[in-house]
Amino acid sequence: MISILLRNHQQSNESISIQNALRNVIQVLKFNCSIQAQLQLVYMNDTEQILFEAENLLKNLFHTQKGLVYVVNNNRLLRVNEKKLLEVSQLGIGIVGEAHKIKEFLWVQNAYNHQSFNNLVDIQTTMPIYCIEVEGKNQSVILQVINNKGIRSQKVSSFDQELLEMFGKIILSKIDFIQL
Repeated sequence: MISILLRNHQQSNESISIQNALRNVIQVLKFNCSIQAQLQLVYMNDTEQILFEAENLLKNLFHTQKGLVYVVNNNRLLRVNEKKLLEVSQLGIGIVGEAHKIKEFLWVQNAYNHQSFNNLVDIQTTMPIYCIEVEGKNQSVILQVINNKGIRSQKVSSFDQELLEMFGKIILSKIDFIQL
């Protein structure tokens, strides 16, 4: 009986060690993603160029075909599309608008089935998406991206949430810097 208890205790300690090692790996990955994003945005001096490149970076970070980056400015949504043209949309519509209203991270299993879905501002997909608003000093950004991993799992990844928050803060700091 004692040997079983000792073996269980040892397995428990090994499990805790593995969990701690995984946490360290995740921290390193987040740091690397942050540095890569900062380096790619560092030489840009135009808000529209930053938004265009940020959207491409967001897609790369999540290994997906679709991701959107909006800036909330004067109660409007600003986004640079694939043709590098500035799009202006009404704030408060779609899943993007809901993320702005409730100021919380949203995980949507199927965008088309969501009561707030609006094809003018939201990613058109039946796949799971993340949507979050990240607030800065003067403005905020709203990020929406397909969660490819969500097909296999019903859980929200805290790593993905933290990565989106960090990425949004990087974009905001760069926009704030060039607007000085």
